[in-house]
Amino acid sequence: MEIQYIKSAEEFEQIKKENEFLVVDFFSEDCPPCEKLAPIYEKMATIFPTVKFTKIFRQGLRPLAELLGVSGSPTVVFFKSGAIQEERLSGEIKENDLVFILEKLSGASAEEIKTEDGVRKTDLCIIGNGPAGITAAIYAARYKVDQIMVGDLAGGLMTSSHKICNFPSQTEISGMELSQMMADQVNALEVPQINARISKVEKNSTGYLLETTNGDQIQTKTVLLTAGTKHRHLGLPNEEDLVGRGVSYCATCDGAFFNNKTVAVIGGSDTANTASLYLAQVANKVYQVYRKGALRGETAWIDQIKENNKIQVIYNTEVIGLSGENQLEGVVLSTPFEGNTVLKVDGAFVEIGSEPDLSLINQLGLATDEGNYVITAKDQTTNQSGVWAAGDITNGSNNFRQIITACSEGAIAAQNIFEYLQRKK
Repeated sequence: MEIQYIKSAEEFEQIKKENEFLVVDFFSEDCPPCEKLAPIYEKMATIFPTVKFTKIFRQGLRPLAELLGVSGSPTVVFFKSGAIQEERLSGEIKENDLVFILEKLSGASAEEIKTEDGVRKTDLCIIGNGPAGITAAIYAARYKVDQIMVGDLAGGLMTSSHKICNFPSQTEISGMELSQMMADQVNALEVPQINARISKVEKNSTGYLLETTNGDQIQTKTVLLTAGTKHRHLGLPNEEDLVGRGVSYCATCDGAFFNNKTVAVIGGSDTANTASLYLAQVANKVYQVYRKGALRGETAWIDQIKENNKIQVIYNTEVIGLSGENQLEGVVLSTPFEGNTVLKVDGAFVEIGSEPDLSLINQLGLATDEGNYVITAKDQTTNQSGVWAAGDITNGSNNFRQIITACSEGAIAAQNIFEYLQRKK
């Protein structure tokens, strides 16, 4: 079924009346989680034909979004017989969670999409399309390596960077813009790509059999893992319930919603520092809560924070709770601030770093360090024959996880994979 874009509150009310089962995706521009959700949402519209799927540009219909309690992108809201349902999804939305609610809502089972392509065979499968994966794909293309790149968001976590000022050739650029430039180069080289994630890996006599979340199967001689990292969460009891209701992991996605409001940024590294600087452009007040006694990261960002009278840093303090039931009302502090342990804020942006996703690391049997980062040699090889790793997921580059070092590791891996394949001929 075709996805309909709703452009007015009146149109929304009419569609709600006409459809027993209605799903609305509130999305924003320059929103990495929205980009990741898009192909999944399109797939759902195909496999649930009895459900009406719609999309609303959140900033375009802000009063409607506020009326429905939507304060984050993407947020998927469900309706049955015109009534809004308790279930909703926001932030990094997983396909399985969306399927579960849709089956519960409609009483129907997902109709599987059949493919007649069979198993796709290749010499190299690059898992992940962040800076390391994209760079590897560019080098592999110039080496004429038969390859497929699998990823669900071109640029990865780089897309959520408000401003990048240390990438050669770019004095200042947003993460989304730099991601698009990199993706454009891969597209120009006509690198085969699958917009999905790898869900299953099996080693066999000719290499590795991979299965994607789309149901595609890939038989490859070599694997380059560049899956990057995922946002680290606070791990608080009601954290997931408040995602999209004041709690966010992406300032560039959701910052505009907190215009003239009070927000908190949790963390003290470059990602937290740049988030505070960006939010200070839209919010009335930004509190940056950090568990240590001094901010860390690039001195240039720290100096700007100190000079910005909208930003107040609360040092030596942790966020140990979130107040509010259906909407965030404040953050609970480990140390009283101005006599109170609850800091009243409209939004909380969690920027406490990232960590590797262990699912593929464990399936591939890769050795890791104490932080669960993949251990690689100087040529990006791992402990498993035929498997390389590059980018933020590794312990390489002296643990200096930057866009430029990820690109470097991707290039080194591609060159070594090319030599490996040449020796195997």
